[in-house]
Amino acid sequence: SDRQAGFTIVVLVVVVSIVLILTTLSVVSLPRLQSSTSISSAVDELVPELRQQQMKAIQGDTEGRLSNDNYGIHFDTSQYVLYHGVSYNPQDTSNIVIPIKNNIEIASTTLPSNNILFASVSGEIVSFVPGLNTVVLRDVNNTSLTKTLQINRYGIITQVN
Repeated sequence: SDRQAGFTIVVLVVVVSIVLILTTLSVVSLPRLQSSTSISSAVDELVPELRQQQMKAIQGDTEGRLSNDNYGIHFDTSQYVLYHGVSYNPQDTSNIVIPIKNNIEIASTTLPSNNILFASVSGEIVSFVPGLNTVVLRDVNNTSLTKTLQINRYGIITQVN
């Protein structure tokens, strides 16, 4: 009857240990989750740009020029460039440079000259070569975290993994 209600030191140590373990696990996995979100966000930004360039080619968008043209995207490590014409010209002042954000980079492409070019009217990829149709994005802080986009001859992204 002299017993007092309360926690023993052993129970208190066990509870504190469990809380510390759970906190450590969540802190360790947080950067990977942020990296995964960043790379998915970069893919979500790139895909509409591909669609827009293809639609400009199909619709015959002139952007104020005298005739319609092909439209494409050139990939560099830290950016991609929206362009028009039969080939990428880095000096063309009408190019639109889109920087890639959140420590994500274009790790590699198998595209010829790192370009994807959509043909005027058809919207198909000019000089498409099967097997030379991927773009790989990578987290610079965790180089094992990548996303590969595979694009078919019609400009459709057939796979993201």
